[in-house]
Amino acid sequence: MLTETAQDILDELGWGEAPAAPTPDLPPEQARAYAALSTPATLDDLQAATGLALPDLQTALVMLHLMGLAEEVGGRWARR
Repeated sequence: MLTETAQDILDELGWGEAPAAPTPDLPPEQARAYAALSTPATLDDLQAATGLALPDLQTALVMLHLMGLAEEVGGRWARR
């Protein structure tokens, strides 16, 4: 077998891809915000996706940030 990428080696060893991290057990507002972070998004995008009031959304995002689950980069929030 010709090896062209690192993934070829992992596949040959039967390692494949790492399993996805389990979704953390979060309070409802934080869970909604975390679910909406599937791609980097602005506060406006997240508010539209979650239906949360802005203060509730900001609180949820700060809590996710403190738990190491989310970060803000360039005005967009994303999962870590």
